[in-house]
Amino acid sequence: MFPKVTKLEQVEMATQAYEEELTDHGHSYLFDFDLGDFVLRDGAPVKAEGKEAVKMWVEMAIRTQKNRYDAYEGSTFGVQTDDLRGHVYSREFVQTELQREIRETLTVHPAIESISNFSFERDGSLLRIAFTLNTIYGSEPMEVEG
Repeated sequence: MFPKVTKLEQVEMATQAYEEELTDHGHSYLFDFDLGDFVLRDGAPVKAEGKEAVKMWVEMAIRTQKNRYDAYEGSTFGVQTDDLRGHVYSREFVQTELQREIRETLTVHPAIESISNFSFERDGSLLRIAFTLNTIYGSEPMEVEG
C-alpha cells in the first residue's frame, strides 16, 4: 500500500531536512535572564525568530558553562571559563582567552558570521563583556555580565 522508500531516498530526505534546519535557523522563546523566567504575553511564551532567536541562543550559550553539569557532559554547547577563575593570570591573558572561547562557541551557529569589537569592563567582581555580533541579519551590539 505504501510506496517503498530506498536507502538513498532516505539519506536524501534526511540531508534535505538538515539543510532546511540550517537555513531556517529555528526559533526560540524570549527569556528574561534578570527575572529567570520566560517572557509571557497573554499567558503564553513569546516566540523569538530570526535575529531575536539568534540573540537568545547567544545569551544562553554564554551563560552555560561547558561540561559543568552531567546533562551537558561531552557537549560543545557553552563556554569554558571555570579554568580562568581562582588563578592569578594577567588581564591580557584572561581577555584573550575569553575572546577565543566566545568566538569558538558562537561561530558554530549557522547565522553567526563573526564576532568583533570586544571590550571589557570590570566593576568589582563583575566583568562586563561587550562585542559586536555579525550575523546574516546584520550586526548587533551585545553585552554580557558575569
